[in-house]
Amino acid sequence: MPRYHFNVTNGQTLPDLEGQELPNDAAAFEQAQKMAGNFRRLERQLDVSHHDIVVVAEGKELFRVKVDPTGPASAIQKRPPEDSN
Repeated sequence: MPRYHFNVTNGQTLPDLEGQELPNDAAAFEQAQKMAGNFRRLERQLDVSHHDIVVVAEGKELFRVKVDPTGPASAIQKRPPEDSN
């Protein structure tokens, strides 16, 4: 299984050094959306309006999920997630 890293950025990057093994890009996209939802719940304690979750595999950025406290997570994709099963 590929290892995906979920780096958090707001101009500065907080790297995900460990990463997570997931079956495919679609699963990584779902995980990034869940993370964005968790960040949105922190909005009252932390300004997350300019944060993105950058999903990286094999050293390449696959896509970004924007943390938008006013709505659902939206993706800025470099390439669409594919179900490789």
